[in-house]
Amino acid sequence: MVATIEGMMAVGDQKEAQRLMLELPSDLLESEEIVAVRLQMAQANSDPNHIRGLSRKLRELNPDHPLLG
Repeated sequence: MVATIEGMMAVGDQKEAQRLMLELPSDLLESEEIVAVRLQMAQANSDPNHIRGLSRKLRELNPDHPLLG
C-alpha cells in the first residue's frame, strides 16, 4: 500500500494518495514509512505546520532519515 501511495504522489495525484492514506489502519499511520510519506505530502502542499510536526515525528523514529537532511 505504501508503494501505491508513493506512486500516486510521484505522478502528482495527491487526492488519490490522500484517499489511500485514509484506508490505512491507524497503527500504520505512525510508522516511519507512512510518516515519511505524510511529510512528503505536507511538503508538496507547502504546509509549514504539518511539515514541522511530521519532521519532529520522523526525527524521533529515525534521526538519519534522508528526508531530514
